Amino acid sequence: MLTSATPRAIFPQRKFAKLDDGSEASFLALDGNPLEDFGAIRRIATRVKQGHVLEVPPEAAKDACDFSERCINQLGYALLNHGRNDVAVVIFEMNTQRFPQSSNAWDSLAEAHMLGGRRELAIEYYRKALELNPNNRNAADMLKKLLSP
Repeated sequence: MLTSATPRAIFPQRKFAKLDDGSEASFLALDGNPLEDFGAIRRIATRVKQGHVLEVPPEAAKDACDFSERCINQLGYALLNHGRNDVAVVIFEMNTQRFPQSSNAWDSLAEAHMLGGRRELAIEYYRKALELNPNNRNAADMLKKLLSP
């Protein structure tokens, strides 16, 4: 799988995704297809930056996201804190798909929708969070706030 749209958008003056003189070769080769095995994202077989193979010690990946509920949630909040509500919603949605019984995952998705001005979705997802954990104080408080006139 090759993606070149993002680097082209960020660096329009540079040449990407071609095997021509003057083109750059910066990529990761994964040990598996991440569309079939999401864990393949952590199994990097080769790293190449501007045509040079990089040797990265295995311990460098120890702080990488383990795709746990907590790690995915932290990524979502990092995106929210950087003003990327649209992307945070996608991350939180992924978390609810991976961990559908997690009240916290639904609570976070609700918060992102609330912050994005999508009140009805926020209400729906806070209700889901409360259904999964009736002791979720944050969900109860936010729902009360959203439902008050």
